Amino acid sequence: MRFATAIFIFIIGIIIAQTAYYFPILPETVASHFNAAGVADKWMPKEGFLIFEAVILLVVIVNFSLLPLLMEKMPDSLINLPNKQYWLAPERRAETFAKMRVFFRWFSVGLLSLILLINQQVYKANLTRQDLSPLILWLLIGGFVIFTIVWMIKFLGQFKIKI
Repeated sequence: MRFATAIFIFIIGIIIAQTAYYFPILPETVASHFNAAGVADKWMPKEGFLIFEAVILLVVIVNFSLLPLLMEKMPDSLINLPNKQYWLAPERRAETFAKMRVFFRWFSVGLLSLILLINQQVYKANLTRQDLSPLILWLLIGGFVIFTIVWMIKFLGQFKIKI
């Protein structure tokens, strides 16, 4: 968990540094939404864009940091987990939630990495007044989908009953 948390904090720091670097040099109105072909189709003041990005960052941080803690307080009937009775038995409950915290931390690392990389493309597009590269966007999204599939397989595999 410490390694995942260190990477999590590092990526948050990079996102903050990235924003601090680009914000002063962005145009007053920035492209904030791009279609699937990478063409800008919505714009907003750069201050609004900064607030929007900050809210997204906070939602990701809070959601993936608090969700595992909230799950520990939830009734077992609300938790969807393979072999739930086994893994939520009193003698394994603490270990189960410790594993879940690690998995959620790694998922937040993946999601923050996607945000960081897409933001870089958005900043670049706004500074050069060019469209986003659809190839780069789809590679980033495809990479995140692959990451999510691998994460899910590992998560579900972690909660098999070990005989």
